[in-house]
Amino acid sequence: LVNLERQVADWTQDQERYQLMRELQAEKIPAGVVQDIADTYDHDPQLKHREYLAYLDHAELGVFGHQKPPFRLSRTPSDVSLAPEMGQHNEKICMEILGLSQQYYDELKQDNLFC
Repeated sequence: LVNLERQVADWTQDQERYQLMRELQAEKIPAGVVQDIADTYDHDPQLKHREYLAYLDHAELGVFGHQKPPFRLSRTPSDVSLAPEMGQHNEKICMEILGLSQQYYDELKQDNLFC
């Protein structure tokens, strides 16, 4: 068995893995590419076709892919957006919802009570 594994490894090491997978599958040989997470998102033809990722620009992390819902609805299409940044809504929550005054909010902010 070790010799067979070595022969297969030697035969496959210089071949493009996705092309090899397709060729083996065309011959009815079950084959698949071992993928890491980047491979899955960057090279998977089904995910590309389904436009699985939405690329959004995060203030601290830069542009990266966010998963879209796995379904498509014709009448109510979904959209992907970034989550709020830490503390982004502090002022609105404190003043509009909790009813704090601008002066009291500014004092709390000056005392570094918010992120």
